[in-house]
Amino acid sequence: MSGFVQNVVRSKYFLLIVIIFSLFESVFSITPAVQGALGGQDAVASSGPAVQAKSVSSSNTTSATLSNVAPSSKSSSGASSLQGGNIQPGGGFVSFSHDLFTLTSGSGLKMDIGLDYSNGSVYDQVRKNNLDAPTGVAGLGWSFTNARIFVNHNGTVAINDDKWFYQDDMGAVFPIEYGRGTSATKLFIKGLLTYKVTYKLNTDNVISGWELIKPDGTRMLFGDYDLTGSLNALGVNYFCGTSIGIFPIPYITTVFQRYYADNHKYFFDSWYISKVVQPNKKNNFVYTYTNREVSDYITGEPIGVSGSAVYSASTGGTQLVVTKAVYLKTIQSSTGDRVEFIYSDKDPSEYEDPTPGTEPDINVDPIEKKFLSSVELYNGSNSLYSAKYSFQYNVNGFLNITGGTETRFNKRLLNKIITRKQNAFIAAPTIDFT
Repeated sequence: MSGFVQNVVRSKYFLLIVIIFSLFESVFSITPAVQGALGGQDAVASSGPAVQAKSVSSSNTTSATLSNVAPSSKSSSGASSLQGGNIQPGGGFVSFSHDLFTLTSGSGLKMDIGLDYSNGSVYDQVRKNNLDAPTGVAGLGWSFTNARIFVNHNGTVAINDDKWFYQDDMGAVFPIEYGRGTSATKLFIKGLLTYKVTYKLNTDNVISGWELIKPDGTRMLFGDYDLTGSLNALGVNYFCGTSIGIFPIPYITTVFQRYYADNHKYFFDSWYISKVVQPNKKNNFVYTYTNREVSDYITGEPIGVSGSAVYSASTGGTQLVVTKAVYLKTIQSSTGDRVEFIYSDKDPSEYEDPTPGTEPDINVDPIEKKFLSSVELYNGSNSLYSAKYSFQYNVNGFLNITGGTETRFNKRLLNKIITRKQNAFIAAPTIDFT
């Protein structure tokens, strides 16, 4: 959830920039340099990751509950809902945000959820194929960055050669390192030195979860910090012996041949935020994900050899499945209010398999095959949403000419955001980016 029009050409981006500029014209002015940056040849749509939990904060003030926030005051009217615009005339860079609502948990703990846009990488992305530069879940330029911790494990299970990184809910990445001297056994987040950081090991001496404590005492839990055995907020892989990966052993039966992995155990390379707890330990947010389903090869990918699946030797037949992609599914407040994220299937032209061939194979292909279609808000146990934000897209081809050869790369472009109340009536002017 993890996910999100520089020098870009022609009509759609030009119109989008003009709209954005008009929103901020009281602060900024369009200069010849910006107009020059908008010139170019042919071009078409785009899109990338979208909704994100933009920030979580704890305070002593009482925030509005979810029932009072559909939509938020910042997004209650069309163009005025675009917030935080930034334009750099010299380079033609544009960024802005669109706030959807604020989810609260009791008194003081709140989460702002919305969309952020930046054209910083759009120029390059529309000129690259979908193997090297696929769009994210909400259209090119839009970001959906859910907080997580991830690792460069250097191919080994050993912890002492790991390089860890914390990615916050705005997409900024900070290294996690040990201190020096008397602090050589204490972890720090570079750039966030006032945060306290610890991890927990499971019975296989694999890091199962992390805890970050902010200066105000708010606890952020990642992965399975409470060691419940849940894999929901984890990027799952396996290890055998001291190395990461699967080493299949052929096993012959009288009916068919199967490959079995012996002595394999779970290994985790990403820990997604699973819970945020206020210092009073009562108010919290709980996150759930779709991260390892195998029925459609969307989030889970079976490991195999030339089309033959690998099974667990220790359990006598469990298929080994690794995480292929992770999608934020729900955020639930301790008040009972919740947010649900709904996804639909991308067109196959929007992504490419980095290792085409007979599946399953030994390669893990991290492909996002889903796009965000809507975000729904629910009050308590109510089965009907109180508000719904629907996202409409176009999938267009960007023309690229290399050595006289024309190629079009299909990219997804967010063009509308529609807000509806429980009765399905449109509750606010449609945000139109076309």
